[in-house]
Amino acid sequence: SPNGSDAEVIDVDVVYNVAIVGSGPAGLSGAIFCGRAGLTTIVLGSESSGSLGQTPRLDNFPGWGENTNGEHGDGGGWGGPDWIKATKAQALVFGAVFASPGVLVSSIS
Repeated sequence: SPNGSDAEVIDVDVVYNVAIVGSGPAGLSGAIFCGRAGLTTIVLGSESSGSLGQTPRLDNFPGWGENTNGEHGDGGGWGGPDWIKATKAQALVFGAVFASPGVLVSSIS
């Protein structure tokens, strides 16, 4: 960053239509839907927090139990971190911006 710290720099000239707090399943899904609707969206959250980021095997998410070859990979479904990575990538395609939950807001109207 310009001042030498590890702080995130978010474009202050952007007015976001939607601010989503949390980057779990609901937050990431919301980011996809908002982005597809043409709304500028920022997601405040951490990939490392929450139980999904710690889940080694997901079998209860629709369309997410097996890999594309119909195999279970390492003896089970894919893990939560994989789901987060894939869903975040999808949200990014639709224009979502991600920031840590500690971002300072200059105004809310």
